[in-house]
Amino acid sequence: LHHVDLDTGYTAERWPDSFLRHLIREVVSDLSTRDGVVPLLLQASDLNREWRIGTRTPTVEVFGTASEIAGWLTGRGSGAGLGVEPGANLPDLPSWK
Repeated sequence: LHHVDLDTGYTAERWPDSFLRHLIREVVSDLSTRDGVVPLLLQASDLNREWRIGTRTPTVEVFGTASEIAGWLTGRGSGAGLGVEPGANLPDLPSWK
């Protein structure tokens, strides 16, 4: 995770699938306990997986690759490659660790 923070050209796209699964699961678990986080459905097309943030029915669906999702969730990516339904803007998230 911190290799990306060093800004030496290492990006979230280089994170292995096993790490992405673990990281997304951890961030989703953390964000689901916070107040004011929009209920989300996250769909990783390359892993054929989905995660839900929050306990209420998701109002926003975010889809793309697992590395794009993980980068955005952790603040280590802009989310530029992600799709959002409904609407065109990714919701604001609190910072994660």
